[in-house]
Amino acid sequence: MTKTKENETNSFKGVPMELFDITFNFGTFADTSATFEAVSDKGRAFIASLLGSAAVGGTLPKTRGNDLMIFAQRKGLTCQSLAS
Repeated sequence: MTKTKENETNSFKGVPMELFDITFNFGTFADTSATFEAVSDKGRAFIASLLGSAAVGGTLPKTRGNDLMIFAQRKGLTCQSLAS
């Protein structure tokens, strides 16, 4: 997801991506892991403070992904939760 496209939207909800700082994808019920990706500069700065300056996303077990989403929301970031 690049910032160069002016009208980039999330195909799942049709919502402009710039409304969110971090996007979480929890997959299907059978999946055991969740992925997360920083979409805004604020989200990238948050993830960089946790994982290092080169990180913009990653994969976690589902329970840890949920914990990270709650932690990010408590820090003032807006999160989007996706499921297949």
